Amino acid sequence: MADWEPLFIIVKNPFKLIGVSVTEIMYWGNYLVVILEHRRAADTAKLPWKAGNIAVTYCYEDEMERPSTPQSRCEVGPIPGKLDLKTLTPVKGRRTGDFVFLNSSDTDFIEGSFMGASFQRVLADEGSSEQQWIFTIWLYMGQDSARTFPPQVYGSAIYTADEYVLGFCRYGPTEGPMKDWCVGIASDEFIDRGLTNF
Repeated sequence: MADWEPLFIIVKNPFKLIGVSVTEIMYWGNYLVVILEHRRAADTAKLPWKAGNIAVTYCYEDEMERPSTPQSRCEVGPIPGKLDLKTLTPVKGRRTGDFVFLNSSDTDFIEGSFMGASFQRVLADEGSSEQQWIFTIWLYMGQDSARTFPPQVYGSAIYTADEYVLGFCRYGPTEGPMKDWCVGIASDEFIDRGLTNF
């Protein structure tokens, strides 16, 4: 996947200038999806439909069916019999369509495909009203997969067949347009903060 952060900035800034609140901008290679926070704040007919030569489409936050509080967990040490995942790898430069895996229990994993990336607006800290943009990855997990995700999948590493960590599972919508998908915080977020191994 190409580094599309400059495109994200170019697309995000005009919305800020005209007072239209955006919660996410997704990049799917040949088009962008902009998630608008409020229906009443924007007439999509007056918003841009192209960014350079890339088409732009729109969705509203209430259509995304995100959980209000994504559940996460953190392992305190290595789990016997598990892969020894130690290396974070940037999403930028990875191919879309590559197989990825999430740990679903002490003995199983769930297979999916890395398909796209986005920047999502999230709260900077628990209890804070300040918000920041984070780089996320979207994985196609199969029909109705999120309905059967065990709780331990949230917060687990998303890793490649060659055991590189692409990110960490954030949530899997059970309804809406992304219901067969899973989103994770991209490893790039941690690498940019100086972490490369865990």
